[in-house]
Amino acid sequence: LTHRESVARFAETQRLYLNLHAYLDYVSVVRPRVWSPLPAFPHAVNTHWMGAFTDSAQVCHMLYAAGVPIWYIRDPQSIPPDMNIIRHVEVIPAKITYREFFDMDTHDKPFPILR
Repeated sequence: LTHRESVARFAETQRLYLNLHAYLDYVSVVRPRVWSPLPAFPHAVNTHWMGAFTDSAQVCHMLYAAGVPIWYIRDPQSIPPDMNIIRHVEVIPAKITYREFFDMDTHDKPFPILR
């Protein structure tokens, strides 16, 4: 394996491990909390989780009550003027990140393109 291929395989292995870890957390912690009746107070937020991105108020309330950190995505015109916004950030599309990591022109294409 070349160094580039080794880095790509390590990154893919790391991604699969993190996906498995997140799925196990979801099945063992989040899903039972979501499926149970809402508690009087939300569960404590697990600060070790990255959290969930949503543009649905219903999903936001459900996951917040389960203790999942939430990134609530909203259109700027739907934000009330009296809302306390600590910091505005621009969203960077994921394809830019992938494009920087993989140069698709020099990347191996092991399978033929079927037409």
